[in-house]
Amino acid sequence: MPNNIVEILGFIGGLLAIWINLTSKVKELEIRVNQMEGSNKQILDKLEEIYKITTNIRIDLQNKQDRL
Repeated sequence: MPNNIVEILGFIGGLLAIWINLTSKVKELEIRVNQMEGSNKQILDKLEEIYKITTNIRIDLQNKQDRL
């Protein structure tokens, strides 16, 4: 009987350890995803800025070509 109690407590302790480990890994992944989302937004903002600049350059070049 005492052996069964020790085994059950060991099993519960093992499950608890696994649960804590998985929870911490999930939190780490959430943090990484949030960082990546922020990084992606910065990249998209910069690409949008580059697109606007290149569009303005294209329009300027077309205007110069029309004058010739």
